[in-house]
Amino acid sequence: MVEAEGAGCKEWISPIGMSIEEHIAEQERLYPEFKKEREQNRPRRELSRLLMIRRVELDLSQQELADRMGTTVAVISRLERGSQNFSVDTLQRLAKALDTRLVYSFEPNDGADPEYVDALVVVP
Repeated sequence: MVEAEGAGCKEWISPIGMSIEEHIAEQERLYPEFKKEREQNRPRRELSRLLMIRRVELDLSQQELADRMGTTVAVISRLERGSQNFSVDTLQRLAKALDTRLVYSFEPNDGADPEYVDALVVVP
């Protein structure tokens, strides 16, 4: 594993000499269906990422979060991997279990690429 420095941050470079971002970009270039599927799954990946960030902030294990939600570790694992859809009921139970409130929103579609959250903002 090699770390390349640039612009004040480190980037992980795999032993084959390609960063994860470069590998994904290459896969999207070579396989248009890969890019399409990645875009379709972006909201689920972002929700999964926010879930993991908040769970770590609260210092909860997957088991502890599952207990708070009344579900199983397997469900939490699938949610965090982005391999399971989030229903509104699940989002509400997650919000309560993570000591947050669920905020619904619609934003105008101006044709620009969406900006995704880089950090979780907890609204009391």
